[in-house]
Amino acid sequence: MRKLWIFVILLVSAKSYALTLEECIQQALGQNRLLQAGRSQVEAQRSRAGQARSAFYPTLGLSATYTRLGNAPGAVIPAMPPLFPNEREIVTGFKDTYLARLSLNAPIFTWGKISQPYQIERERVEVESLKLAQSEQDIKLATSELFWSALALEKNLEVRKKSAESLERHLKTVENKLAFGQATNFEQLRAKVELSNARVPIKEAEAQLKTLYDRLRNLLGLPIGDTLSLSGQLEFSPVAITLSEAAAKAKENRPELKSLAIERQVLRRLQTLAGAENRPSLSLFSNVEYKNPFNARKEWKLDWNAGAGITFPLFSGFHSRYKVEEIENQRKALDLTIKETESQIEQEVRQAFYELEVAAENSTALKENIALAQKALEIANVQYEAGVITNQEVLDAELSTLSAQTAYFAAVSGYLIAKARLEKAVGVKIE
Repeated sequence: MRKLWIFVILLVSAKSYALTLEECIQQALGQNRLLQAGRSQVEAQRSRAGQARSAFYPTLGLSATYTRLGNAPGAVIPAMPPLFPNEREIVTGFKDTYLARLSLNAPIFTWGKISQPYQIERERVEVESLKLAQSEQDIKLATSELFWSALALEKNLEVRKKSAESLERHLKTVENKLAFGQATNFEQLRAKVELSNARVPIKEAEAQLKTLYDRLRNLLGLPIGDTLSLSGQLEFSPVAITLSEAAAKAKENRPELKSLAIERQVLRRLQTLAGAENRPSLSLFSNVEYKNPFNARKEWKLDWNAGAGITFPLFSGFHSRYKVEEIENQRKALDLTIKETESQIEQEVRQAFYELEVAAENSTALKENIALAQKALEIANVQYEAGVITNQEVLDAELSTLSAQTAYFAAVSGYLIAKARLEKAVGVKIE
């Protein structure tokens, strides 16, 4: 009884979704856990930029102290005969001292030691945003691949079930002809074997489809128990884009290249910052104090002071020089990384473009094959009933129709996936 209640609760709590490709993508962009983590990284970097900006503002501090002395401060007056034949000790202070201080410090000029780190952190916010954009493109591609793969498998499963139904009808036709002595036992046996063989891939396809849906639910951030169905058409619609246009779009739009360009600017700023380590810094300071005793009197008084300070770094063990050398080598490594990334992106674009071309040609050719195969199957069924052809020829026609349909759905699915990969490669949607 307890298991029954658990099943009922799960059934009631489960939700049902019927999503198009665009709805799947929007769901993934909004609910995918990896993207949510990426957005948190962007916000964390934005907070680091805020921390760097805080260095521009003056610092204000409040402190309070109480001091108890073992002996009150004093002074010894030496003897001055004949008026003062003995030395004397006088008390000049008190054992208890109280002090409350409000301190203000403000940087005036630091040779970029504050502004450069702030600009670096701001640019790294953009770097993190570009990394998030790259992750979003990866999620879009993964969603498109799973969506079209699942839709194609559903179509193939539908075709296989119809083919199995057709083989069942064909088996009945063979059995009817066998009853009238117009078919042989071998034909009946062969029809049964073909029907049995047709049912095995159906079970395999159903298991594969469940796996695809589970992967898609996980990508969309949906509970595994929710019902998900896909709404879309496996249709071939060619896109007009040349390889050179695709390559140009990739160089202009890929977030990886934009991110590396910002990293190069960050290194320039770090190099400037390293060179400023040996430069002086100017600052202002001010203190307001409320203390007791004041001027050797046991009373509370308000006092203040203000001034300016300048700091000259004289020697730091050649730290600045080595820092500049380090950044220069990092810049060289980054330039090589940029060239390698550009080469990889170009290769990715070319591969996606070639895959799209092949898939487009296959989709066009296989669409014509379906109509021809279906026509041939209709003719074969009529001729078999008329006794013109054999059972083997009907089965061959059935197999040809099944192959043509599954191949077409696979080709169109491959084309749509190749289009999604090319869109990811160029960084923008292709119409």
